[in-house]
Amino acid sequence: MLTSLQVKNLLTIENLELDFYAGLTVITGETGAGKSILVEAMALILGQRAQPALIRQGAEKCEITAFFDLHFAPHAMEWLKAHELLAPPETTLLIRRILTQEGHSKIYINHSLTTVALLQQLGNFLIHTHTQQQHQTLLSTATQRELLDSFGQHIPLLDGVRKSYAVWQKAEEDFKIAQTLASQQLTARELLSYQVKELDALALQENELSSLEQKYHRLIHLEKLFSHIRGSLNLLEEKDEGSAQETLLQTIRLLQEISEYEGSLQTPIELLKQAHIYVQETVTHLKSCLNKLDIEPEELLNVSTRLECIHQLVRKHNIKAPDLPSFHKKLKCELAELEALEPKIAELGEAALCAKQTYCEKANQLTCLRQATSLCFEKALLPYLKQLGMPYGKFKVHFSPCASGEETAEGLEKVEWLITTNPDHPLKPLKQVVSGGELSRISLAIEALTTTLLPTPTFLFDEVDVGVGGKTADTVGRLLKKLGERKQVICVTHLAQVAVWGSSHIRVEKTVQCQVTYSTVHPLNEEERVLEIARMVGGKSQTPETLQHARKMLTLV
Repeated sequence: MLTSLQVKNLLTIENLELDFYAGLTVITGETGAGKSILVEAMALILGQRAQPALIRQGAEKCEITAFFDLHFAPHAMEWLKAHELLAPPETTLLIRRILTQEGHSKIYINHSLTTVALLQQLGNFLIHTHTQQQHQTLLSTATQRELLDSFGQHIPLLDGVRKSYAVWQKAEEDFKIAQTLASQQLTARELLSYQVKELDALALQENELSSLEQKYHRLIHLEKLFSHIRGSLNLLEEKDEGSAQETLLQTIRLLQEISEYEGSLQTPIELLKQAHIYVQETVTHLKSCLNKLDIEPEELLNVSTRLECIHQLVRKHNIKAPDLPSFHKKLKCELAELEALEPKIAELGEAALCAKQTYCEKANQLTCLRQATSLCFEKALLPYLKQLGMPYGKFKVHFSPCASGEETAEGLEKVEWLITTNPDHPLKPLKQVVSGGELSRISLAIEALTTTLLPTPTFLFDEVDVGVGGKTADTVGRLLKKLGERKQVICVTHLAQVAVWGSSHIRVEKTVQCQVTYSTVHPLNEEERVLEIARMVGGKSQTPETLQHARKMLTLV
Protein backbone atom coordinates (compact mmCIF):
# COMPACT_ATOMS: atom_id res chain seq x y z
CA MET A 1 0.00 0.00 0.00
CA LEU A 2 0.99 3.65 -0.34
CA THR A 3 2.81 4.78 2.83
CA SER A 4 4.25 8.15 1.90
CA LEU A 5 4.02 10.81 -0.80
CA GLN A 6 6.47 13.68 -1.32
CA VAL A 7 5.69 16.43 -3.84
CA LYS A 8 7.83 19.37 -4.87
CA ASN A 9 6.77 22.13 -7.26
CA LEU A 10 3.66 20.52 -8.74
CA LEU A 11 1.19 23.26 -9.82
CA THR A 12 0.32 25.13 -6.59
CA ILE A 13 2.08 22.69 -4.26
CA GLU A 14 5.55 23.90 -3.34
CA ASN A 15 6.66 21.25 -0.89
CA LEU A 16 4.62 18.43 0.57
CA GLU A 17 5.34 15.36 2.67
CA LEU A 18 2.35 13.23 3.51
CA ASP A 19 1.96 9.83 5.17
CA PHE A 20 -0.84 7.38 4.36
CA TYR A 21 -2.22 4.53 6.41
CA ALA A 22 -4.40 1.46 6.05
CA GLY A 23 -8.15 1.80 6.00
CA LEU A 24 -10.14 4.71 4.56
CA THR A 25 -8.35 8.04 4.16
CA VAL A 26 -10.58 10.96 3.18
CA ILE A 27 -9.29 14.13 1.49
CA THR A 28 -11.43 17.26 1.81
CA GLY A 29 -11.17 20.98 1.18
CA GLU A 30 -12.83 23.91 -0.53
CA THR A 31 -13.47 23.71 -4.26
CA GLY A 32 -10.27 24.74 -6.04
CA ALA A 33 -8.07 24.22 -2.98
CA GLY A 34 -5.92 21.67 -4.79
CA LYS A 35 -7.37 18.28 -3.91
CA SER A 36 -7.11 17.22 -7.55
CA ILE A 37 -3.39 18.01 -7.45
CA LEU A 38 -2.87 15.13 -5.05
CA VAL A 39 -4.74 12.90 -7.49
CA GLU A 40 -2.53 14.27 -10.29
CA ALA A 41 0.61 13.49 -8.25
CA MET A 42 -0.49 9.89 -7.75
CA ALA A 43 -1.35 9.58 -11.45
CA LEU A 44 2.16 10.74 -12.37
CA ILE A 45 3.63 8.16 -10.02
CA LEU A 46 1.59 5.51 -11.83
CA GLY A 47 2.97 6.50 -15.25
CA GLN A 48 0.58 9.17 -16.55
CA ARG A 49 2.06 11.28 -19.37
CA ALA A 50 3.47 14.55 -18.06
CA GLN A 51 3.60 18.09 -19.46
CA PRO A 52 5.89 20.99 -18.42
CA ALA A 53 2.72 22.97 -17.60
CA LEU A 54 2.42 20.87 -14.44
CA ILE A 55 5.60 22.42 -13.00
CA ARG A 56 5.02 25.18 -10.47
CA GLN A 57 5.41 28.73 -11.82
CA GLY A 58 9.03 29.86 -11.45
CA ALA A 59 10.43 26.42 -10.67
CA GLU A 60 12.89 24.59 -12.92
CA LYS A 61 11.63 21.11 -12.20
CA CYS A 62 8.99 19.10 -10.38
CA GLU A 63 9.76 16.05 -8.29
CA ILE A 64 7.39 13.41 -6.90
CA THR A 65 8.42 10.54 -4.66
CA ALA A 66 6.22 7.74 -3.37
CA PHE A 67 6.91 4.88 -0.96
CA PHE A 68 4.94 1.63 -0.95
CA ASP A 69 4.79 -1.28 1.46
CA LEU A 70 4.65 -4.41 -0.70
CA HIS A 71 3.43 -6.87 1.94
CA PHE A 72 -0.08 -6.67 0.45
CA ALA A 73 1.02 -6.36 -3.19
CA PRO A 74 2.32 -9.81 -4.25
CA HIS A 75 1.78 -9.13 -7.95
CA ALA A 76 3.88 -5.97 -7.72
CA MET A 77 6.63 -7.89 -5.90
CA GLU A 78 6.67 -10.57 -8.60
CA TRP A 79 6.85 -7.93 -11.32
CA LEU A 80 9.72 -6.11 -9.59
CA LYS A 81 11.68 -9.32 -9.07
CA ALA A 82 11.13 -10.33 -12.69
CA HIS A 83 12.58 -6.98 -13.81
CA GLU A 84 15.42 -7.19 -11.26
CA LEU A 85 14.20 -4.07 -9.45
CA LEU A 86 13.72 -5.67 -6.03
CA ALA A 87 16.18 -7.77 -4.09
CA PRO A 88 14.67 -10.13 -1.48
CA PRO A 89 13.97 -9.83 1.38
CA GLU A 90 13.31 -6.14 0.64
CA THR A 91 9.58 -5.27 0.72
CA THR A 92 9.70 -1.51 0.25
CA LEU A 93 9.22 0.21 -3.10
CA LEU A 94 10.38 3.71 -3.95
CA ILE A 95 9.19 5.48 -7.10
CA ARG A 96 10.68 8.86 -7.99
CA ARG A 97 9.74 10.99 -10.96
CA ILE A 98 11.34 14.25 -12.09
CA LEU A 99 9.84 16.61 -14.70
CA THR A 100 11.79 19.49 -16.27
CA GLN A 101 10.74 22.64 -18.10
CA GLU A 102 12.38 21.24 -21.23
CA GLY A 103 9.83 18.45 -21.28
CA HIS A 104 12.19 15.73 -20.08
CA SER A 105 11.10 13.14 -17.55
CA LYS A 106 13.28 10.87 -15.40
CA ILE A 107 11.80 7.91 -13.62
CA TYR A 108 13.45 5.83 -10.91
CA ILE A 109 12.13 2.57 -9.49
CA ASN A 110 14.11 1.64 -6.37
CA HIS A 111 16.88 4.01 -7.57
CA SER A 112 17.10 2.36 -11.01
CA LEU A 113 16.41 4.59 -14.02
CA THR A 114 13.50 3.21 -16.05
CA THR A 115 10.80 4.15 -18.60
CA VAL A 116 7.22 5.42 -18.56
CA ALA A 117 6.03 2.16 -20.18
CA LEU A 118 7.50 0.05 -17.38
CA LEU A 119 6.15 2.43 -14.74
CA GLN A 120 2.66 2.06 -16.25
CA GLN A 121 2.95 -1.73 -16.04
CA LEU A 122 3.99 -1.54 -12.39
CA GLY A 123 1.30 1.04 -11.61
CA ASN A 124 -1.40 -1.45 -12.55
CA PHE A 125 -0.38 -3.51 -9.50
CA LEU A 126 -0.22 -0.61 -7.04
CA ILE A 127 -3.20 1.75 -7.21
CA HIS A 128 -6.61 1.40 -8.84
CA THR A 129 -7.97 4.85 -9.64
CA HIS A 130 -11.68 5.60 -9.97
CA THR A 131 -12.64 9.08 -11.16
CA GLN A 132 -15.78 10.91 -12.23
CA GLN A 133 -14.79 10.45 -15.86
CA GLN A 134 -14.67 6.70 -15.36
CA HIS A 135 -18.37 6.67 -14.50
CA GLN A 136 -19.02 7.35 -18.16
CA THR A 137 -17.05 4.28 -19.20
CA LEU A 138 -19.76 2.17 -17.56
CA LEU A 139 -22.04 3.21 -20.42
CA SER A 140 -19.75 1.36 -22.83
CA THR A 141 -20.84 -2.21 -23.54
CA ALA A 142 -17.16 -3.13 -23.85
CA THR A 143 -16.56 -1.96 -20.28
CA GLN A 144 -19.65 -3.85 -19.11
CA ARG A 145 -18.34 -7.04 -20.71
CA GLU A 146 -14.88 -6.51 -19.18
CA LEU A 147 -16.34 -6.08 -15.70
CA LEU A 148 -18.46 -9.21 -16.07
CA ASP A 149 -15.39 -11.19 -17.17
CA SER A 150 -13.39 -9.76 -14.29
CA PHE A 151 -16.12 -10.69 -11.81
CA GLY A 152 -16.35 -14.22 -13.21
CA GLN A 153 -12.55 -14.59 -13.45
CA HIS A 154 -12.86 -15.45 -17.15
CA ILE A 155 -9.63 -13.72 -18.13
CA PRO A 156 -7.54 -16.91 -18.76
CA LEU A 157 -10.28 -18.34 -21.01
CA LEU A 158 -10.81 -14.94 -22.64
CA ASP A 159 -7.10 -14.79 -23.46
CA GLY A 160 -7.43 -18.21 -25.07
CA VAL A 161 -10.39 -17.00 -27.13
CA ARG A 162 -8.43 -13.96 -28.26
CA LYS A 163 -5.45 -16.06 -29.29
CA SER A 164 -7.59 -18.59 -31.16
CA TYR A 165 -9.41 -15.71 -32.89
CA ALA A 166 -6.07 -14.25 -34.01
CA VAL A 167 -5.00 -17.67 -35.36
CA TRP A 168 -8.33 -18.03 -37.18
CA GLN A 169 -8.13 -14.56 -38.73
CA LYS A 170 -4.55 -15.20 -39.88
CA ALA A 171 -5.60 -18.53 -41.43
CA GLU A 172 -8.55 -16.84 -43.18
CA GLU A 173 -6.26 -14.11 -44.50
CA ASP A 174 -3.77 -16.67 -45.87
CA PHE A 175 -6.63 -18.59 -47.51
CA LYS A 176 -8.08 -15.47 -49.17
CA ILE A 177 -4.65 -14.33 -50.39
CA ALA A 178 -4.06 -17.75 -51.97
CA GLN A 179 -7.49 -17.68 -53.61
CA THR A 180 -6.86 -14.19 -54.99
CA LEU A 181 -3.45 -15.24 -56.30
CA ALA A 182 -4.94 -18.32 -57.96
CA SER A 183 -7.66 -16.21 -59.56
CA GLN A 184 -5.12 -13.72 -60.86
CA GLN A 185 -2.97 -16.54 -62.29
CA LEU A 186 -5.86 -18.49 -63.85
CA THR A 187 -5.27 -17.00 -67.32
CA ALA A 188 -1.54 -17.62 -67.08
CA ARG A 189 -2.17 -21.22 -66.01
CA GLU A 190 -4.56 -21.84 -68.90
CA LEU A 191 -2.02 -20.44 -71.39
CA LEU A 192 0.81 -22.52 -69.91
CA SER A 193 -1.37 -25.62 -70.00
CA TYR A 194 -2.10 -25.06 -73.71
CA GLN A 195 1.57 -24.41 -74.51
CA VAL A 196 2.74 -27.49 -72.62
CA LYS A 197 0.14 -29.66 -74.38
CA GLU A 198 1.40 -28.37 -77.76
CA LEU A 199 4.97 -29.27 -76.86
CA ASP A 200 3.89 -32.60 -75.37
CA ALA A 201 2.12 -33.42 -78.63
CA LEU A 202 5.24 -32.49 -80.60
CA ALA A 203 7.28 -34.89 -78.42
CA LEU A 204 10.60 -33.74 -79.84
CA GLN A 205 13.31 -36.32 -79.16
CA GLU A 206 16.92 -35.65 -78.30
CA ASN A 207 19.00 -34.92 -81.44
CA GLU A 208 15.88 -35.43 -83.57
CA LEU A 209 16.05 -31.98 -85.12
CA SER A 210 19.58 -32.48 -86.43
CA SER A 211 18.67 -35.89 -87.86
CA LEU A 212 15.55 -34.49 -89.54
CA GLU A 213 17.46 -31.64 -91.14
CA GLN A 214 20.04 -34.02 -92.55
CA LYS A 215 17.32 -36.31 -93.90
CA TYR A 216 15.46 -33.32 -95.36
CA HIS A 217 18.50 -32.09 -97.23
CA ARG A 218 19.01 -35.58 -98.66
CA LEU A 219 15.38 -35.97 -99.66
CA ILE A 220 15.07 -32.64 -101.46
CA HIS A 221 17.92 -33.83 -103.72
CA LEU A 222 16.28 -37.21 -104.28
CA GLU A 223 15.45 -36.59 -107.97
CA LYS A 224 18.96 -35.51 -108.75
CA LEU A 225 20.31 -38.55 -106.91
CA PHE A 226 17.99 -40.84 -108.85
CA SER A 227 18.92 -39.44 -112.31
CA HIS A 228 22.65 -39.42 -111.64
CA ILE A 229 22.71 -42.96 -110.27
CA ARG A 230 20.58 -44.16 -113.20
CA GLY A 231 22.96 -42.39 -115.64
CA SER A 232 25.93 -43.94 -113.92
CA LEU A 233 24.42 -47.42 -114.23
CA ASN A 234 23.71 -46.77 -117.90
CA LEU A 235 27.31 -45.81 -118.51
CA LEU A 236 28.67 -48.72 -116.57
CA GLU A 237 26.33 -51.46 -117.71
CA GLU A 238 23.11 -50.71 -119.50
CA LYS A 239 24.30 -48.63 -122.44
CA ASP A 240 23.57 -50.47 -125.71
CA GLU A 241 26.94 -49.72 -127.15
CA GLY A 242 30.13 -48.72 -125.41
CA SER A 243 29.16 -49.37 -121.78
CA ALA A 244 32.07 -49.56 -119.37
CA GLN A 245 31.65 -53.30 -118.77
CA GLU A 246 31.34 -54.11 -122.52
CA THR A 247 34.36 -51.95 -123.34
CA LEU A 248 36.46 -53.69 -120.63
CA LEU A 249 35.44 -57.16 -121.85
CA GLN A 250 36.24 -56.29 -125.49
CA THR A 251 39.62 -54.90 -124.49
CA ILE A 252 40.42 -58.02 -122.44
CA ARG A 253 39.51 -60.29 -125.39
CA LEU A 254 41.65 -58.33 -127.86
CA LEU A 255 44.70 -58.39 -125.56
CA GLN A 256 44.28 -62.11 -124.80
CA GLU A 257 44.35 -62.93 -128.56
CA ILE A 258 47.80 -61.40 -128.87
CA SER A 259 49.16 -62.17 -125.38
CA GLU A 260 50.83 -65.40 -126.65
CA TYR A 261 53.03 -63.26 -128.84
CA GLU A 262 53.87 -60.76 -126.14
CA GLY A 263 54.21 -62.03 -122.56
CA SER A 264 54.24 -58.54 -121.04
CA LEU A 265 50.52 -58.06 -121.89
CA GLN A 266 49.53 -60.45 -119.14
CA THR A 267 49.79 -57.70 -116.50
CA PRO A 268 47.44 -55.24 -118.26
CA ILE A 269 45.01 -58.09 -118.83
CA GLU A 270 44.94 -58.88 -115.06
CA LEU A 271 44.44 -55.21 -114.22
CA LEU A 272 41.53 -54.96 -116.67
CA LYS A 273 39.95 -58.06 -115.15
CA GLN A 274 40.18 -56.44 -111.68
CA ALA A 275 38.71 -53.24 -113.10
CA HIS A 276 35.82 -55.26 -114.51
CA ILE A 277 35.21 -56.80 -111.11
CA TYR A 278 35.20 -53.29 -109.46
CA VAL A 279 32.76 -52.03 -112.08
CA GLN A 280 30.46 -54.98 -111.36
CA GLU A 281 30.60 -54.25 -107.62
CA THR A 282 29.92 -50.58 -108.27
CA VAL A 283 26.92 -51.49 -110.40
CA THR A 284 25.60 -53.73 -107.62
CA HIS A 285 26.01 -50.96 -105.02
CA LEU A 286 24.38 -48.34 -107.25
CA LYS A 287 21.42 -50.63 -107.94
CA SER A 288 21.01 -51.11 -104.21
CA CYS A 289 21.00 -47.32 -103.67
CA LEU A 290 18.55 -46.92 -106.49
CA ASN A 291 16.21 -49.50 -104.97
CA LYS A 292 16.24 -47.63 -101.64
CA LEU A 293 15.40 -44.42 -103.40
CA ASP A 294 12.48 -46.09 -104.97
CA ILE A 295 10.85 -47.05 -101.59
CA GLU A 296 10.97 -43.50 -100.02
CA PRO A 297 8.91 -41.28 -102.29
CA GLU A 298 6.55 -39.96 -99.46
CA GLU A 299 9.19 -39.49 -96.78
CA LEU A 300 10.06 -35.98 -97.95
CA LEU A 301 6.50 -34.83 -97.19
CA ASN A 302 6.58 -36.38 -93.75
CA VAL A 303 9.96 -34.91 -92.84
CA SER A 304 9.02 -31.52 -94.26
CA THR A 305 5.77 -31.48 -92.25
CA ARG A 306 7.60 -32.47 -89.04
CA LEU A 307 10.20 -29.75 -89.52
CA GLU A 308 7.51 -27.15 -90.19
CA CYS A 309 5.76 -28.04 -86.90
CA ILE A 310 9.00 -27.65 -85.02
CA HIS A 311 9.92 -24.31 -86.58
CA GLN A 312 6.39 -23.00 -86.15
CA LEU A 313 6.67 -23.47 -82.36
CA VAL A 314 10.18 -22.00 -82.40
CA ARG A 315 8.84 -18.84 -84.06
CA LYS A 316 5.80 -18.77 -81.76
CA HIS A 317 7.94 -18.74 -78.61
CA ASN A 318 10.70 -16.62 -80.14
CA ILE A 319 13.49 -18.99 -79.20
CA LYS A 320 16.20 -20.88 -81.02
CA ALA A 321 15.35 -24.35 -82.32
CA PRO A 322 17.99 -26.16 -80.19
CA ASP A 323 16.51 -24.52 -77.06
CA LEU A 324 13.06 -26.02 -77.60
CA PRO A 325 13.50 -29.07 -75.28
CA SER A 326 14.80 -26.95 -72.37
CA PHE A 327 12.02 -24.41 -72.96
CA HIS A 328 9.49 -27.23 -72.87
CA LYS A 329 10.91 -28.41 -69.52
CA LYS A 330 10.79 -24.85 -68.13
CA LEU A 331 7.12 -24.41 -69.06
CA LYS A 332 6.24 -27.74 -67.45
CA CYS A 333 7.90 -26.64 -64.19
CA GLU A 334 6.01 -23.33 -64.20
CA LEU A 335 2.72 -25.10 -64.85
CA ALA A 336 3.43 -27.56 -62.04
CA GLU A 337 4.02 -24.68 -59.63
CA LEU A 338 0.71 -23.06 -60.57
CA GLU A 339 -1.18 -26.34 -60.40
CA ALA A 340 0.33 -26.94 -56.94
CA LEU A 341 -1.66 -23.92 -55.72
CA GLU A 342 -4.92 -25.87 -55.91
CA PRO A 343 -4.05 -28.43 -53.21
CA LYS A 344 -2.35 -25.64 -51.25
CA ILE A 345 -5.56 -23.58 -51.36
CA ALA A 346 -7.52 -26.61 -50.21
CA GLU A 347 -5.03 -27.11 -47.39
CA LEU A 348 -5.28 -23.46 -46.34
CA GLY A 349 -9.07 -23.63 -46.48
CA GLU A 350 -9.03 -26.68 -44.23
CA ALA A 351 -6.65 -24.93 -41.81
CA ALA A 352 -8.95 -21.89 -41.68
CA LEU A 353 -11.94 -24.13 -41.00
CA CYS A 354 -10.12 -25.96 -38.19
CA ALA A 355 -8.98 -22.65 -36.69
CA LYS A 356 -12.55 -21.37 -36.75
CA GLN A 357 -13.79 -24.53 -35.05
CA THR A 358 -11.18 -24.16 -32.32
CA TYR A 359 -12.18 -20.53 -31.82
CA CYS A 360 -15.89 -21.42 -31.70
CA GLU A 361 -15.29 -24.17 -29.15
CA LYS A 362 -13.44 -21.81 -26.81
CA ALA A 363 -15.89 -18.97 -27.46
CA ASN A 364 -18.85 -21.22 -26.68
CA GLN A 365 -17.19 -22.22 -23.41
CA LEU A 366 -16.81 -18.52 -22.62
CA THR A 367 -20.47 -17.90 -23.50
CA CYS A 368 -21.60 -20.59 -21.08
CA LEU A 369 -19.39 -19.18 -18.33
CA ARG A 370 -20.63 -15.64 -18.92
CA GLN A 371 -24.25 -16.71 -18.77
CA ALA A 372 -23.67 -18.55 -15.50
CA THR A 373 -21.66 -15.64 -14.08
CA SER A 374 -24.30 -13.10 -15.10
CA LEU A 375 -26.82 -14.72 -12.73
CA CYS A 376 -24.38 -14.46 -9.82
CA PHE A 377 -23.43 -10.91 -10.83
CA GLU A 378 -27.06 -9.78 -10.97
CA LYS A 379 -27.83 -11.33 -7.60
CA ALA A 380 -24.70 -9.91 -5.93
CA LEU A 381 -25.17 -6.36 -7.30
CA LEU A 382 -28.78 -5.78 -6.25
CA PRO A 383 -28.07 -5.42 -2.48
CA TYR A 384 -25.50 -2.72 -3.22
CA LEU A 385 -27.97 -0.84 -5.42
CA LYS A 386 -30.57 -0.93 -2.65
CA GLN A 387 -28.02 0.28 -0.08
CA LEU A 388 -27.11 3.17 -2.38
CA GLY A 389 -30.65 4.55 -2.58
CA MET A 390 -32.16 2.49 -5.38
CA PRO A 391 -34.58 0.20 -3.48
CA TYR A 392 -36.59 -0.62 -6.61
CA GLY A 393 -33.56 -1.23 -8.73
CA LYS A 394 -33.57 -4.21 -11.06
CA PHE A 395 -30.55 -5.32 -13.02
CA LYS A 396 -29.96 -7.86 -15.78
CA VAL A 397 -27.09 -8.82 -18.06
CA HIS A 398 -28.38 -9.17 -21.63
CA PHE A 399 -26.59 -11.23 -24.28
CA SER A 400 -26.96 -10.61 -28.03
CA PRO A 401 -25.46 -13.39 -30.19
CA CYS A 402 -23.17 -12.15 -32.94
CA ALA A 403 -24.37 -12.80 -36.47
CA SER A 404 -22.27 -15.03 -38.71
CA GLY A 405 -19.26 -13.06 -39.88
CA GLU A 406 -19.43 -10.67 -36.92
CA GLU A 407 -17.54 -12.84 -34.43
CA THR A 408 -15.01 -10.92 -32.33
CA ALA A 409 -11.84 -11.60 -30.39
CA GLU A 410 -13.93 -11.18 -27.22
CA GLY A 411 -16.43 -13.90 -28.06
CA LEU A 412 -19.66 -14.77 -29.84
CA GLU A 413 -21.97 -12.32 -28.09
CA LYS A 414 -22.38 -8.70 -27.15
CA VAL A 415 -22.92 -7.96 -23.47
CA GLU A 416 -25.15 -5.13 -22.35
CA TRP A 417 -26.46 -4.19 -18.90
CA LEU A 418 -30.16 -3.51 -18.51
CA ILE A 419 -31.46 -1.61 -15.49
CA THR A 420 -34.47 0.14 -14.04
CA THR A 421 -34.60 2.19 -10.85
CA ASN A 422 -38.36 2.66 -10.80
CA PRO A 423 -40.86 -0.12 -10.06
CA ASP A 424 -43.15 0.79 -12.97
CA HIS A 425 -40.44 1.12 -15.63
CA PRO A 426 -39.15 -1.74 -17.82
CA LEU A 427 -35.51 -2.77 -18.01
CA LYS A 428 -33.57 -0.68 -20.53
CA PRO A 429 -29.90 -0.30 -21.49
CA LEU A 430 -27.91 1.50 -18.80
CA LYS A 431 -27.09 4.45 -21.08
CA GLN A 432 -30.80 5.12 -21.67
CA VAL A 433 -31.92 5.10 -18.05
CA VAL A 434 -29.62 6.45 -15.38
CA SER A 435 -28.97 10.02 -14.27
CA GLY A 436 -25.52 11.30 -13.31
CA GLY A 437 -26.10 10.58 -9.63
CA GLU A 438 -27.43 7.10 -10.32
CA LEU A 439 -24.50 6.35 -12.59
CA SER A 440 -22.14 7.45 -9.82
CA ARG A 441 -23.80 5.10 -7.34
CA ILE A 442 -23.91 2.18 -9.79
CA SER A 443 -20.24 2.73 -10.49
CA LEU A 444 -19.48 2.64 -6.77
CA ALA A 445 -21.57 -0.51 -6.36
CA ILE A 446 -19.56 -2.19 -9.12
CA GLU A 447 -16.31 -1.14 -7.43
CA ALA A 448 -17.52 -2.53 -4.11
CA LEU A 449 -18.53 -5.79 -5.77
CA THR A 450 -15.33 -6.32 -7.76
CA THR A 451 -12.70 -4.78 -5.51
CA THR A 452 -11.60 -8.06 -3.96
CA LEU A 453 -10.93 -9.46 -7.44
CA LEU A 454 -8.38 -6.79 -8.33
CA PRO A 455 -4.70 -7.33 -7.40
CA THR A 456 -4.09 -3.70 -6.43
CA PRO A 457 -3.85 -3.04 -2.66
CA THR A 458 -4.84 0.64 -2.90
CA PHE A 459 -8.00 2.25 -4.31
CA LEU A 460 -8.20 5.96 -5.10
CA PHE A 461 -11.71 7.46 -5.48
CA ASP A 462 -11.89 10.99 -6.85
CA GLU A 463 -15.28 12.54 -5.94
CA VAL A 464 -17.26 9.37 -6.71
CA ASP A 465 -20.04 10.75 -4.47
CA VAL A 466 -21.04 13.48 -6.93
CA GLY A 467 -24.81 13.59 -7.35
CA VAL A 468 -25.67 11.87 -4.07
CA GLY A 469 -26.64 13.19 -0.66
CA GLY A 470 -28.56 12.54 2.54
CA LYS A 471 -29.00 8.94 3.54
CA THR A 472 -27.42 7.70 0.31
CA ALA A 473 -24.28 9.73 1.01
CA ASP A 474 -24.07 8.07 4.43
CA THR A 475 -24.40 4.68 2.73
CA VAL A 476 -21.56 5.62 0.35
CA GLY A 477 -19.40 6.42 3.34
CA ARG A 478 -20.27 3.13 5.02
CA LEU A 479 -19.46 1.29 1.81
CA LEU A 480 -16.07 2.99 1.43
CA LYS A 481 -15.33 2.25 5.09
CA LYS A 482 -16.12 -1.41 4.50
CA LEU A 483 -13.86 -1.43 1.44
CA GLY A 484 -11.15 0.03 3.66
CA GLU A 485 -11.27 -3.09 5.79
CA ARG A 486 -10.01 -5.12 2.82
CA LYS A 487 -8.01 -2.55 0.86
CA GLN A 488 -6.33 0.78 1.42
CA VAL A 489 -8.89 3.36 0.27
CA ILE A 490 -8.16 7.03 -0.44
CA CYS A 491 -11.22 9.15 -1.24
CA VAL A 492 -11.52 12.78 -2.34
CA THR A 493 -14.97 13.98 -1.22
CA HIS A 494 -17.15 17.06 -0.72
CA LEU A 495 -19.68 15.31 1.50
CA ALA A 496 -19.48 15.40 5.30
CA GLN A 497 -21.57 12.19 5.41
CA VAL A 498 -18.73 10.44 3.56
CA ALA A 499 -15.83 12.19 5.26
CA VAL A 500 -16.87 11.14 8.79
CA TRP A 501 -16.27 7.50 7.92
CA GLY A 502 -12.55 8.01 7.31
CA SER A 503 -10.03 6.45 9.65
CA SER A 504 -7.62 9.19 8.50
CA HIS A 505 -8.57 12.69 7.37
CA ILE A 506 -6.53 15.11 5.25
CA ARG A 507 -7.52 18.69 4.49
CA VAL A 508 -6.24 20.67 1.50
CA GLU A 509 -6.17 24.49 1.74
CA LYS A 510 -5.23 27.20 -0.72
CA THR A 511 -3.61 30.46 0.37
CA VAL A 512 -2.16 33.47 -1.46
CA GLN A 513 1.00 35.09 -0.12
CA CYS A 514 2.58 38.05 -1.90
CA GLN A 515 0.52 37.33 -5.00
CA VAL A 516 1.72 33.71 -5.03
CA THR A 517 -0.73 30.80 -4.67
CA TYR A 518 0.07 27.88 -2.39
CA SER A 519 -1.80 24.66 -1.72
CA THR A 520 -1.05 23.09 1.64
CA VAL A 521 -2.04 19.71 2.99
CA HIS A 522 -2.75 18.95 6.68
CA PRO A 523 -3.45 15.62 8.34
CA LEU A 524 -6.18 16.40 10.87
CA ASN A 525 -6.36 15.46 14.55
CA GLU A 526 -9.69 14.78 16.20
CA GLU A 527 -10.51 18.44 17.02
CA GLU A 528 -9.38 19.70 13.64
CA ARG A 529 -11.51 17.06 12.08
CA VAL A 530 -14.58 18.36 13.96
CA LEU A 531 -13.92 21.81 12.55
CA GLU A 532 -13.55 20.48 9.01
CA ILE A 533 -16.76 18.43 9.19
CA ALA A 534 -18.55 21.50 10.61
CA ARG A 535 -17.26 23.56 7.65
CA MET A 536 -18.51 20.94 5.21
CA VAL A 537 -21.92 20.94 6.89
CA GLY A 538 -22.42 24.66 7.55
CA GLY A 539 -19.99 26.49 5.33
CA LYS A 540 -17.35 28.98 6.51
CA SER A 541 -19.46 30.39 9.34
CA GLN A 542 -19.21 27.78 12.05
CA THR A 543 -21.72 27.88 14.91
CA PRO A 544 -22.05 25.88 18.11
CA GLU A 545 -24.84 24.00 16.38
CA THR A 546 -22.71 23.00 13.39
CA LEU A 547 -19.83 22.00 15.67
CA GLN A 548 -22.18 19.92 17.81
CA HIS A 549 -23.67 18.33 14.72
CA ALA A 550 -20.19 17.52 13.43
CA ARG A 551 -19.22 15.87 16.71
CA LYS A 552 -22.42 13.85 16.68
CA MET A 553 -21.79 12.69 13.12
CA LEU A 554 -18.28 11.55 14.06
CA THR A 555 -19.57 9.81 17.17
CA LEU A 556 -22.20 7.82 15.30
CA VAL A 557 -19.83 6.19 12.81
